Amino acid sequence: MAVEHSRRDFLKSGGILLAGAAMPSLATASNAEARPQRQLRLRVGLFHDPAFPTVDCAATDTAALRTALRSCDIIELSTPERVRALVPSNIDVLLTMHGSAFPEEYGALLLGYLQAGGCWVNIGGTPLAVPARWNGGGWTLTPRRTAWHRHLRITQSMELPCDEVAEWTGNPGFEGMDDIAASISPRVARGMALRLSNSKHIANEDGSSGPRDARVTALVHGRHEDGTVLVAPVVMLDWLLGDYAGARWIWYTGDTAPGSDAVARLVEIAASGAVELRASSTFATLAEGDIPEATIRIDRPRREGDAEVLVELLHDGTLIEAQRQRAQWSAALGGSAVGVRFGTRLTIPGLYELRVGCTLRDGAGSVALISHGGFVVRDEALLRSAPPLRVRDEMLWRGDTPFVVAGTSYMAGDVQRSFLFDPNPWQWDSDFAAMRASGVNLVRTGIWTGWRRIMFDSGAVDEGVLRAFEAFVHVAARHGIVVIFSFFAFLPESWGGANPYLDPRAVAAQSAFIAAFVRRMRNVHWLIWDLINEPSFCSPSRLWQCRPNYDAWEEQAWRAWLTARHSNGNPEQLQRVLGDLWRSDTGEYGALPRLDEFEDAHLFSDRRPLKAMEYRLFAQQAFTDWALALRAVIAETGGGAQLVMVGQDEGGTMDRPSPMFFAPAVDIGSIHNWWFNDDILWDSIVTRAPGKAHLVQESGVMMYERADGLPWRSEEEVARLLERKLTVSLGAGSIGYVHWLWNSNPWMPSDNEAAIGALRADGSAKPEYDVLRRLNAFIGKHHAHFRGRRNEHTVLILPHANQFSVRGTAVRASKAALRALAYGCRLPVRAMSEQRLHASLTDARLLLLPHPSSFSEEAWSRLLEAVRSGATILVTGVIDRDEHWRELSRSTRLRAGMRIRPVSPYETIRIDDEVHVCGYRGEDLQRIDTQSPREAEVVELVETRLGEGRLLWCPVPVELSDNPAAIVALYRYAMDKADLHAPLTLQPSTPGVLALVSAFERCTLITLISERSDDCRITVRLRKPSFSDDVRLPAGTALLLLVDGEGELIASTARH
Repeated sequence: MAVEHSRRDFLKSGGILLAGAAMPSLATASNAEARPQRQLRLRVGLFHDPAFPTVDCAATDTAALRTALRSCDIIELSTPERVRALVPSNIDVLLTMHGSAFPEEYGALLLGYLQAGGCWVNIGGTPLAVPARWNGGGWTLTPRRTAWHRHLRITQSMELPCDEVAEWTGNPGFEGMDDIAASISPRVARGMALRLSNSKHIANEDGSSGPRDARVTALVHGRHEDGTVLVAPVVMLDWLLGDYAGARWIWYTGDTAPGSDAVARLVEIAASGAVELRASSTFATLAEGDIPEATIRIDRPRREGDAEVLVELLHDGTLIEAQRQRAQWSAALGGSAVGVRFGTRLTIPGLYELRVGCTLRDGAGSVALISHGGFVVRDEALLRSAPPLRVRDEMLWRGDTPFVVAGTSYMAGDVQRSFLFDPNPWQWDSDFAAMRASGVNLVRTGIWTGWRRIMFDSGAVDEGVLRAFEAFVHVAARHGIVVIFSFFAFLPESWGGANPYLDPRAVAAQSAFIAAFVRRMRNVHWLIWDLINEPSFCSPSRLWQCRPNYDAWEEQAWRAWLTARHSNGNPEQLQRVLGDLWRSDTGEYGALPRLDEFEDAHLFSDRRPLKAMEYRLFAQQAFTDWALALRAVIAETGGGAQLVMVGQDEGGTMDRPSPMFFAPAVDIGSIHNWWFNDDILWDSIVTRAPGKAHLVQESGVMMYERADGLPWRSEEEVARLLERKLTVSLGAGSIGYVHWLWNSNPWMPSDNEAAIGALRADGSAKPEYDVLRRLNAFIGKHHAHFRGRRNEHTVLILPHANQFSVRGTAVRASKAALRALAYGCRLPVRAMSEQRLHASLTDARLLLLPHPSSFSEEAWSRLLEAVRSGATILVTGVIDRDEHWRELSRSTRLRAGMRIRPVSPYETIRIDDEVHVCGYRGEDLQRIDTQSPREAEVVELVETRLGEGRLLWCPVPVELSDNPAAIVALYRYAMDKADLHAPLTLQPSTPGVLALVSAFERCTLITLISERSDDCRITVRLRKPSFSDDVRLPAGTALLLLVDGEGELIASTARH
């Protein structure tokens, strides 16, 4: 018979003396630990020298400390000879009391002790951050540095002010922590960026994380008045693998001295050494009627021992069944695993808890632990209860309501990217509850590594991984959170195929892989499938580029594509055509471009650089065809109505697979705006394909360092930059954002990756967490207003033939164009590719084509058709060349025949009776050309009426010059000719503030982004509907204003 079962009863039944403690809170790890029962006196190696400087922490009273440690044997580490005796066989715990400072000459000895599994407590600041040297008469502090503490896997240490901490609380999983919390009141603590792995699980996979060498637990939390954990001034690292296996380190990072009794308690905890207890079901998802089985793993490196284990099975807090087990292990094994088979057939769908109590014993004493695992029993009703997702009018809808994404990326708080191999639905459920409480409505996850581990041969997919995936989706459904699941990353696994995109063997295996997952969620229509994360089209040896793989399948596809594109299937004709297009001899028929033919040069010798543009277009089409094939697999396997996307980073704005090209294969386009912090509007605009919903994903801030190795940005500065990125995504027409990453991943063998996340490795919240929570709350409350989005009337044409050329200037020109439009003209804009012009041009009033240089005749004709239908087009720079650099007479047809020539250092152009001087410098004089009359005179704008519209041509490529004022003047002139007006004004004009206007059916969204270093006050005036507001915009921040159709303010994200 099932009974209600309290944690106190559970601990008593397991013989564990942790009575009365509360369940571990969300901010702690799932393990808890009782006070150890020691049989031997602790041997404490103490470094506490009154003559030695203490940095980043107040000094501790020596007499009080010795009193608190009276039950220990103290070994003074006051001389080099004693420090050399610092080995775990002589000392149970090393205690260092000088904050960030340490004697540099002892550094190597200390590391040797730690690498032998030595346990350690450091009081104050950042361990090993400030070396001190003996100068003969005293100690001299040297400059702060990262070099020493990087040996401890601390990559960076951030100063965390504690002025907003309302309460210090102890981790409820550890006895006596509330007393320690009561004894500290730091004004400043440190937040550590930890990288706890130095290698990858799979060496040749870029997305692979590394071994989980250590586990991080916060022992004390500093909480905001709303309960958010802002800082963890006492953290514990249990080293389970690697260089420091067996060690337990505890760091107090505050600037005030903790009580001496608190220090003694930390020493006692550290002496227990590294330990981890994990409970996992054999399968993370079971069916009704199944009998559960579980494995209990005890990791206890470098120590022999035995354990009594109590395992309980619960559902909704009610005990179903309990079993006892025993385990024993040697120091060489460093732990044990025991299997448990319950006797109950499960008949109720939902989440089940595995609760494990364990008393570990070794020669020094005993310690009691508690841990949690879980699994789900499949619940079809739950999976199909949520309204379906669909795309309509470039927006995402859930049922009949707009679904604006307030998302984050998440794998698992305890094992990160190994979550499908080592699943813990109990942990997931805790994390999903926290994400939901912060306003998250979507989680992006997936497989970044280990595809051959999941499916060694085609079709043989690991059942455990599939069941883990099912459980993950169930947990998301419990909390009403949508899931985007990504199948591949960077390049799709080829399973022995010669080419990951073109070899039928590879595509067949990929299809089988995808189908295995999709089949488990057939007719679950609130899932979104992401085919691949941040794809390249290349050889695995040239990741992040668009380059040939040079295999037979690629050569065959390349020639077939060329034949269809240029010769209607006639090989002899193709040979002649390609010779003309590439300026080559006939011996190069159909050959893939060499690697050096993708590079610019002063002199090209025997290279044929025009082939590079052609190959990049081929690659875009080949990737799109691949995506279409796998989309068809999803449609067939999943019931036909599930949404499909591809998540691409800024490489898609260059020559890697672009959302503008693969749009036919997806429902949702995307951009991951990582690197281009000066282009957070541009990368959203140029990846938003017409007719498709667009989602900004993996929006995060990469880590940078100063030349001395210290952080380039503070955490507050990172938060302000992230706020600008997330906010601009809404203003630029995206359906929302997906932040990267919820939990920091300390097991990524990358300083950059390991440091990124809303929550630090110790579970405390970075300032960016507050940014997420505020914006999520705005979306959660007001998402229903985001219906019926109006198209922008200005269209930026992206000349991809120019961009894909080895002499491409299109990216630079479009960036300058967009900045002038957004900052100088306050004009909303969308983008369209030269290669994908279609009927959506019909509602455009102003078309802008910056310096096409080499532009296809087909695209030129379509633009002229739009002009004849009433649009105004402004073209700048060279127009008399097609995409293969064959000269044309477009300017002559405009009655303004002009020659192509290199730019002069200073070009002059008359705009609306004012002469503007545009400067060009350096290599621009060898790379950029212009068109001008035969006579040496000021260039005039060419203006021609075509049908109902107007063509404006500025022969000078102003966007590539050093004169942004000329660009703004030219664009304002074109706006006047198109009878377009800025929908919004700022008073004063306020350079450095970006203002965006998004019009919806019944409301208008105003987005203000400050890139200024000073706070400013601005009057915002909207033309239609009439609206005015005086706002304060703090330096580097962002603001959203939602205005209804009557000009009344509905809501704002202004700080109060």
